[in-house]
Amino acid sequence: MDRETLQAFEEALKAAPDNVIIRKQAAKGYFSIGDFEKAKEHLNILLPQSGEFELKLLLAKCYDALKDYSTGIIICEDLLDDSDDHELLSLYIHLLIKDGQQSQAVQRYQYLQDKHANWEDEELEDILKMKQYASDGDDHDEEDEEELLFMEKPDIDFSSVGGMDDIKEEIRIKIIHPLHNADLFKAYGKKTGGGILLYGPPGCGKTYLAKATAGEISSKFISVGLEEVLDMWIGNTEKNLHYKFEIARKHNPCVLFFDEIDALGSKRNDLKQSASRNMINQFLRELDGIDTDNEGVLILGATNSPWHMDSAFLRPGRFDRIIFVPPPDEKAREKILKLH
Repeated sequence: MDRETLQAFEEALKAAPDNVIIRKQAAKGYFSIGDFEKAKEHLNILLPQSGEFELKLLLAKCYDALKDYSTGIIICEDLLDDSDDHELLSLYIHLLIKDGQQSQAVQRYQYLQDKHANWEDEELEDILKMKQYASDGDDHDEEDEEELLFMEKPDIDFSSVGGMDDIKEEIRIKIIHPLHNADLFKAYGKKTGGGILLYGPPGCGKTYLAKATAGEISSKFISVGLEEVLDMWIGNTEKNLHYKFEIARKHNPCVLFFDEIDALGSKRNDLKQSASRNMINQFLRELDGIDTDNEGVLILGATNSPWHMDSAFLRPGRFDRIIFVPPPDEKAREKILKLH
């Protein structure tokens, strides 16, 4: 479409600004000649009148071309709720990559592949693999690798946590008392270590409580993020997971904390890709300590939706204690205010 035709559309719209058909043609025309600002202008006028999928997708492409990636991501996420359009799926992952959200791009690509079994994008997968390779390409010695795990020795303990008295007592009974009285527990055939799953609404202190648990027993604390585990290469995710556990075993006593653990431990029946099921099987092996010893390794997981977890994670010896972390009550709020 040429500029002369577009100018004719503009004149027509002056006379009939509510003409949806003409404005659609103008938006598409401007997009086709690379005038993304004008295309965006017309689309933003159109969408309140006509929220068509095609127009929203075109608007996301405009933001992509204009390098406003975060706005494009928001539009795509809104469309993903009701569509499995392959062009949309690919655009969404491309926008995440361009916005610098590498780990999120890998995670969402794997999730969308599981959800839409007939969709794959070889070019996109190659890009993700190349970026993964580039990010892992620098050589570090063993100590540097451990530092990259954000291992720390927290300077907070349970006295720094406002309220949650019942929860703190449960954690003491489950994993702190056995660690402090290891010989007594061994005499009764009990091991030190174990797992607790913390669940509840966002922002109620699950991560802070996990870090305070490490401070309570003066142990190392390792917080494991999804981006440190998930990998595009087959088999690497399992290796990454094993490596995190090995570091914790080497530095026991140690609290190993997994945030958003439901993303790593989803129900296997809901997964279509064998790679995701293999990751879960590896996680279960690490929890059981089949090939090694988890003595002194305290494993905490946090999630907003425990019902999405595979039931195998909740068996005895794994995450067999599930604790709800609620918003602070009046007494806890008073303690938090005093602490600050």
